[in-house]
This record gives sequence, structure tokens and C-alpha cells, in this order.
Amino acid sequence: MNDRDSDPWSTDYRFTISQKSSDITIAPYDLPDLNDLTFNTLSFYDRKARIGDKIEYYMLLKPKTLPSDYQIDRLIFRLPEEFDYPALSTLNNCRMIGKRSDTIPNCKLNRIDRRTYVTATPEPGTYDDHAIKIIRISMNDVPDLFTAPMLPGDHYNISLSMYDADDVLVEKTHINMTDVLG
Repeated sequence: MNDRDSDPWSTDYRFTISQKSSDITIAPYDLPDLNDLTFNTLSFYDRKARIGDKIEYYMLLKPKTLPSDYQIDRLIFRLPEEFDYPALSTLNNCRMIGKRSDTIPNCKLNRIDRRTYVTATPEPGTYDDHAIKIIRISMNDVPDLFTAPMLPGDHYNISLSMYDADDVLVEKTHINMTDVLG
């Protein structure tokens, strides 16, 4: 073996290239199969609201119910009372984002007994697979519609109730949506 065969800086050095493929993990969570990508400076799970920030609700939804058992036809989100909400009854930019990005045309904001609910009724057939989806609750002309509370903490919870076409409660879950930073 001469010097040029072992010298990586030599122009005669012969490089060997091998091919290998392996799976990489981008996040330790299940993620939706998306049809379009957005690039953000923070990961989905690292985005935090600050006191008084204007926000939109943007969350992951992964039902545990199998599509063969029930079809989910209506989603009712109970939003934390500590956030400020606009004086609206209809939201025009509720979306279910996955392989397709579907607008939820029937998306209502209701207040009942000092509690705030968003009722989202997707078009028939848009949620037949029960796949992981990103749910976005917002308005077209004012995307950051809601206001984060004036107290920091990680105790702001959303509950989600999922119903079938016969108004039978299929599944209910509670999630800690985010930390509010001081």
C-alpha cells in the first residue's frame, strides 16, 4: 500500500460509499400523516403561550375507539374558562388536518353555565378512519382569536367528548393543552 492510498487528502484517494437505510424518530409521539407541511421554529409540543398572548387552539386528536366499533360524527371541546373568548357563535376556520385538510363547516362556540364549548361537526365521511389528526380552531380573518390567561401554569385543561350519529358518547378525554408561561 502506498501513501496515496491511505492519504484522504490525495486526489487519487479511493473513497468507498455504502448505502444504508434506517428509520429515524422525529418525535417520541404518534404524529398525523399530513398532506402539507408547515415549518415552525418550535416543535408542536414545545409551543407555549405567554400571559396575555393571542392564540389559536391547535391540537392533536387520536381517538382510541376503532372505526369498526363507532363512527365519530361530532366533537365537543370544553375549553378552559381562564382563557378569554370572542363574542362569536360561529367559527369559520375549524380544520381537521391529516392526509386531507378538511374544513369543518359546522363549528360553533357556545357558552353554557359559564363554560365555553366548541362543537365541531365534520362533513360525513371525513373522519371515518379515526386516524391521528391536527385540529385547528380559529377564524380566517383573525387567526389568533383567543387570549391566554393572566396567570402562568400548566393546569389549563380541555375536555373532548366524541359522539356518534345517534348522539351516543363514544369517547371522552381530558388533556393538559399547554403551559402558560409567566
